[in-house]
Amino acid sequence: MIPSRTRGWPAYAAPASAGLFLALQGADQTVAFAWGVLTLGGAIALLGDRIDWYSRPAMLEQGWLALLGACVLSALCSVDRTRSLLLSVPIVGATLLWLLTVRANRPYAARIAIVVGLAIAAATQSVLLLVSTARHAQAAPADWVRDAGAAWLIVPNDIAWFGCALPLFATLTRRPRAALIVSLAAYLLLCVLLRSRTAAVVAGASALTFLLVTSPWGRGRVSIALSVAGAFALTLATLGIASMHARAQLWGAAWSIFLDHPLTGVGIHNFVAVYRSYLPPDYEWIDGRLTPWPHNLLLEVAAESGLAGIIAGTFLCGCLVRWFFATRGQRRDPRWAAVFSAFLGLGLLALVEASLLRQWLWFFGTSLCALVLQTGTRVTEQGNEHHAVEQGIADRRVRRASRR
Repeated sequence: MIPSRTRGWPAYAAPASAGLFLALQGADQTVAFAWGVLTLGGAIALLGDRIDWYSRPAMLEQGWLALLGACVLSALCSVDRTRSLLLSVPIVGATLLWLLTVRANRPYAARIAIVVGLAIAAATQSVLLLVSTARHAQAAPADWVRDAGAAWLIVPNDIAWFGCALPLFATLTRRPRAALIVSLAAYLLLCVLLRSRTAAVVAGASALTFLLVTSPWGRGRVSIALSVAGAFALTLATLGIASMHARAQLWGAAWSIFLDHPLTGVGIHNFVAVYRSYLPPDYEWIDGRLTPWPHNLLLEVAAESGLAGIIAGTFLCGCLVRWFFATRGQRRDPRWAAVFSAFLGLGLLALVEASLLRQWLWFFGTSLCALVLQTGTRVTEQGNEHHAVEQGIADRRVRRASRR
């Protein structure tokens, strides 16, 4: 039997509030209301005993919690504890989002709520950008983004998050491949308008991966998709040589910071406070602007969270790879392909742009991890839920034992 806490309309309050929270992240004016919705949904779920506190955490949950723990530890041991803690509010939101989507035991409702909420947020941000462009046609793209009032967007490259999510949005339609092609064409026009080559390359890689994985070809679809993603990564590294040189300077500073603070780093969000002191006085600046993040998520985690963050991040990535191999029987499912493609795009973005300072990274990343568990969840005829990841690994162990 399904536990009593998953029955009745209050059981849907948790995923519905999570989806509405994501949807309201589209504009600055609705962000405060979004937090109220998330808090109310969390209160209803807690008071109604709708959160599953008793089931053993899946491996992916353990990896996600380990990364959060590493971030909190680095904040407490940071060179500027106040700054680290004040800028870590998205961690609280990501935790509540996880509880309301993963631990509410409504996998199908949670998946729909997440994808629809992200789609509404992306559409809202796109409309606000277009309105800002029309109002200030002679301004620079950075000014359009700043004046748009679109939450999550600080620089033009931030639109890359919904470039990664295009395959997810396409699965809401009956013909996801056709919908993806149309939405990608519109998205690329937005990238041209904002002059964001990074967003265009990431969106192209994510969309092409989805189209390849869901194609009717035989074996090797995923291998081809990974090869294509590698080609897109190379393109991303060579499109803007000057830009990549500026990033290389930041990467060198981040690595030096890690070597000087190897255990817990300088504290989450504190890269900007120390990185210039790690460059020689006669250093030739390619970009003289003060840059709050090193434009490489791996090096940012190393510099700001040290070995604690590296170990936790590696564990989380290992859990995602484990899911990929354990659920390979579902590769023909567009939902599986969409999550895989979105993660591949996010991985490319992590190499050159993504940062822990960005709210979209916390909320979009948490949503993708939740979708991984929802994609690997099935409900048996008896009404009991189980994770296909765990079942797939167990089945392989049985087959290996039988061969012996």
